Amino acid sequence: MNYKPCWNAMETLVREEIDRQLTEADTVYPQNFDRSDAIAYALNRLPALYATTQEGWDRQMKRARRGLMDLVSMTVTWGINEAQRKYKPCETPLASEQVRPPAERALAELQLLFGREDLSWDNLSAVVHEAVQPLPPATPEHPTLRALSSGYTPATSRPSAHPAKRHSMPISHPADAIAQVRAG
Repeated sequence: MNYKPCWNAMETLVREEIDRQLTEADTVYPQNFDRSDAIAYALNRLPALYATTQEGWDRQMKRARRGLMDLVSMTVTWGINEAQRKYKPCETPLASEQVRPPAERALAELQLLFGREDLSWDNLSAVVHEAVQPLPPATPEHPTLRALSSGYTPATSRPSAHPAKRHSMPISHPADAIAQVRAG
């Protein structure tokens, strides 16, 4: 299932407003002031305006600039004030794994699955193609490969030394070989 990217136009407006208020303010903000705290505070109190197309983005930005800028400005001011509070009950930052986009998490899982740290979205197709290559052609030197090749039917069936394996059946399909191996 493919997902188009979707973006919240309000995030852009909040970031712009924080930058505007911090540059125009007469107040000197502390060095440890975290803008991300102010952004999160403001965004949690504002309506989300998501868009998945350029036209939708333009429409959401126009809508917000026309009717919501007073609310954005007020909420950003609250966010800045809240982010400057000395006492914060929670200070452990989110781990990057928690906020990583799903596509990046999926790529990391594929890197582990294929054992390839160099795996990227650019070379994924080639790596998968390499991994699903068919077995090499059957040769007399590789009887296992001969047995797994489709269309192989042994001329004779040798009885096994093991009593449970004496009643072996000819293999006419790779699935038969797999079933025989599983049966023991």
